[in-house]
Amino acid sequence: MDTNMNGATPGQDTPPQSDTGAATNSEIDVEITNDQFILAVFHDDLNEQENVWPLVCSISGNPEGEKYWAQAWPCDTSDATKNWYVQPSLFAQNASGEYRAQRNLARKVYCVMLDDLGTKVPIERLNACPPTWLIETSPMNHQAGYIFEVPIDGEKADALKVSLIEAGLCDKGASGGMTRWMRLPAAIYGKPTHGSPPF
Repeated sequence: MDTNMNGATPGQDTPPQSDTGAATNSEIDVEITNDQFILAVFHDDLNEQENVWPLVCSISGNPEGEKYWAQAWPCDTSDATKNWYVQPSLFAQNASGEYRAQRNLARKVYCVMLDDLGTKVPIERLNACPPTWLIETSPMNHQAGYIFEVPIDGEKADALKVSLIEAGLCDKGASGGMTRWMRLPAAIYGKPTHGSPPF
């Protein structure tokens, strides 16, 4: 998948995939690994939260019908031959000491994701407010995201997502501002729609 990160250098071209699985931008010679992406979203708060972490998920092959098992990050996210996802919030453990992508375990929300840009939503609609990142998840189809300068609570995040969907800026199937699996850049699009090898 191709990724354009605009946080520090807006207006970059969409970078190709490197042989290492990291998304790269050849013009400025920058690699965007999944770990770097997660660090960019969650700032420096990871060192200040006790047992409250980002959640990631990986699925091999076709993800359709598979369960999304959450895993606390930091963990190894380097295998770019898998589908990789991350949540927009930090999460606490449940009573059993497990990490689950559940609303009651979500804490602060650090970003919002817009889905199906290019197919269901014209990307040009974001020109007035360029996103922090843009990931081409399948041919001509993208996820865009905005990282908040200051994290917000779940109620505000959910209300924001509703407003974005009502404004026609996101596919209505990608609801939920507090809990929503978002694609990471160094990964595949494993659905068989686009043939083999995966996109």
